[in-house]
Amino acid sequence: MPRPDPLCEDILGLLCEAEMRAVVFRRGCGVACPAGCDACCREDRPEDSALACLPAARWALGQGWEARLADADPEGPCLFYEPGPAGGCGVYPLRPLICRLFGFAAVRDKHGQPAWRPCRRMVGVPRPAQDPPLFADEARRIERRHPPLGERRLPLNRAFLEAAQWLAVRGPRRGPA
Repeated sequence: MPRPDPLCEDILGLLCEAEMRAVVFRRGCGVACPAGCDACCREDRPEDSALACLPAARWALGQGWEARLADADPEGPCLFYEPGPAGGCGVYPLRPLICRLFGFAAVRDKHGQPAWRPCRRMVGVPRPAQDPPLFADEARRIERRHPPLGERRLPLNRAFLEAAQWLAVRGPRRGPA
């Protein structure tokens, strides 16, 4: 059974590595989210594993957010989304994999080839010359660290809650990841 703090640090490192691969892709082909867009946080219902949500859940527990985690609409907008002109992601440096790769990663098509699907809000985006990172490969790197928390994809708020519950059972809370 992995210890919570080292596992959170390990996962955060893997999340940052995955994000860097997406940044290299994004910069190489000039693709970007529309300016000021936060629709994926407000309107979409992305899914990720509880394992990818550990760093953010650890932070939330350190802030005393147990009730906020438990009361969040399991299928609703991300509980860390902060609307408004200065809003956005309240845990940006700790956000899970889907938030780091959304619009900048590929899936495998029926032939096993990378198929990039930009966010529907990225209009007029040309087909890039280089392949983006594969979401499944990045998710598998994380999953291998602790499969019981990494193998299921859940709506984000459920994944945050499951991660927080796992952390609460396994040890004392510490500050930000």
